[in-house]
Amino acid sequence: MQQAHPEWWESDQQDWYSTPYPGGESMLDVANRVESMLNELAKNHAGRHIGVVTHWGVICAVLISVLKIDQEYMKRVHIDNCGLTVVHWGEEKSLLRLNA
Repeated sequence: MQQAHPEWWESDQQDWYSTPYPGGESMLDVANRVESMLNELAKNHAGRHIGVVTHWGVICAVLISVLKIDQEYMKRVHIDNCGLTVVHWGEEKSLLRLNA
């Protein structure tokens, strides 16, 4: 990516969260889309447990929203491959398990 898209690479190094991938979305775009989808799921399945299978980027977006942390802190959070992340998604959001 650094060689193929040097301008993107430089921007990404400064702000990885808001810089869109060439021809794609930024992590901020993903976060907004995911939060909207999770709000809809929570509304349509109130009081029920829901499983969502996804990848690192979506989990990062969810954790930034749930924990209300700056995206730079996500660089310090290790998310296991094939791990289980459990969140409560309601008026008050909370992280229940990470890498379970």
